[in-house]
Amino acid sequence: MLRILLVLVVSSGIAVVSGCTSSSPTVSSTTTIPSSTQPSNTFGSLSQTGQGLYVSNCSQCHGTSGQGISSLGTPALWGPTAQLGKYNTAQGLLNYITSTKPPGAPGTLPHETYVDVLCYLLIQNNAVSGSSLFNENQLNAVALK
Repeated sequence: MLRILLVLVVSSGIAVVSGCTSSSPTVSSTTTIPSSTQPSNTFGSLSQTGQGLYVSNCSQCHGTSGQGISSLGTPALWGPTAQLGKYNTAQGLLNYITSTKPPGAPGTLPHETYVDVLCYLLIQNNAVSGSSLFNENQLNAVALK
């Protein structure tokens, strides 16, 4: 029996189409491209994922509204008392969070998680527009105040 295997690369991942000459093809899909590296991602779309990741990884110390928790000595991450400007750029902030977070296990989260949380923080601080295309190579151009 002759088998045909065709691999199509699509923007959301890889779709594998297989079948034989006597039956209909079947399709299965697997996402293989990290969301933070896809050229069509915007800061807003990554921020939506980042919001959930912030809640599960950061809110215990920084609060659900990014207000910081004074009893823990953790700073606000957005709002009138946030001081992200000390990191100068979005790249500086990404470098900081990947090398220090989570406390006790810095750098252990997937890189994509750090990027998605960063995008959430940038949106919350009005540092970028949600409709702007994300390009990790240009984070040094995003100034923080």
